[in-house]
Amino acid sequence: MENSKLKLRFYIIAALMIALLAAVWGQKRFLPKTSNADKTVFSAAAADKRQSYVADVRTSIFYKGRKINVMSKMYHTPAAERVEYVTGPPKGIVVITRDGKTYSCDSRTKETALSVSAQAKSSSERLQLLMRNHIAALSGEAHVAGRQCQVVDIIPRDFNSPSKRLWIDKSTFVILRIDDSDLSGRRRSSSEFTRIRYVSHLPSGLFISPNGKCAASDAISQPLDREALSKRLGFKVTPPKYIPAGYTLDGYTLFKCSCKCGHESAHIIYTNGLNTLSVFETKSLLHCGAKVCDPSMRQSMDCRVNSNEQGQTAVITKGKKTVLVIGNLPDAELVKVARSTP
Repeated sequence: MENSKLKLRFYIIAALMIALLAAVWGQKRFLPKTSNADKTVFSAAAADKRQSYVADVRTSIFYKGRKINVMSKMYHTPAAERVEYVTGPPKGIVVITRDGKTYSCDSRTKETALSVSAQAKSSSERLQLLMRNHIAALSGEAHVAGRQCQVVDIIPRDFNSPSKRLWIDKSTFVILRIDDSDLSGRRRSSSEFTRIRYVSHLPSGLFISPNGKCAASDAISQPLDREALSKRLGFKVTPPKYIPAGYTLDGYTLFKCSCKCGHESAHIIYTNGLNTLSVFETKSLLHCGAKVCDPSMRQSMDCRVNSNEQGQTAVITKGKKTVLVIGNLPDAELVKVARSTP
């Protein structure tokens, strides 16, 4: 009897050791790191500040079992970028980015929406944060748009975040394809250059809003500090007490609902260098009557979690405000962030 107990104990210990070794081996297997991959990522991060090009881009988005294809034309310089959407739901929209501002111009309605960047971190700070929270691994070579590319996987260190695969031009280090995967490893989206032509310069007129400029006060998103947001919205804007490991604050903005229902929210932005976690705080007495408004604003004030293949959301009411958290993280993490908001 004693021998049987000893054997059973041995088998249990042996099984635990095998499981532990498998976990350690799995980490080493799936988290390879090479200095060459790091160097390639650093070079790619700086490439768009050096190169000018014209490109055709195909983007595929996988959403609720469907595949949505979008074609666009891109004009890029180190100082500005213009994207013209040719097919898909955004057909007819032109997006121009320059001087920290993004103009979205709809040729059908002749309207122009302005967003002002609220990123508090510099490019170098974001890159350092990226490499602190992720591993860069070389995964071979391939051709994209007729160019020889290095394939680099960006893998989260904690296995609790989405990953990316990059195809980086070996000569110019411009990223020619990006695949995004969700927490389970399923591909969420893919954006690929089907043709690219490097040029010495592009006409400055390409980067002027075709429908005229918007004043900063008309921006659907603009930076404001926490005190100014609280005064404007009529409640105290407070950041969550809990934020998932690796994420740090990247700025505050005033966000105006694009459906013109009059909703205004405080948008608190966090990043881990690769992904974004958004916390929206909105006055809880607001009710939306717009047919195209964000459906999360029409939910009951109970704690609710909705999932889709592009990310997750958690909504909860806290006193005078509704807290909406959006990010590609496990549902339990998003709920924890929402509940920790004072």
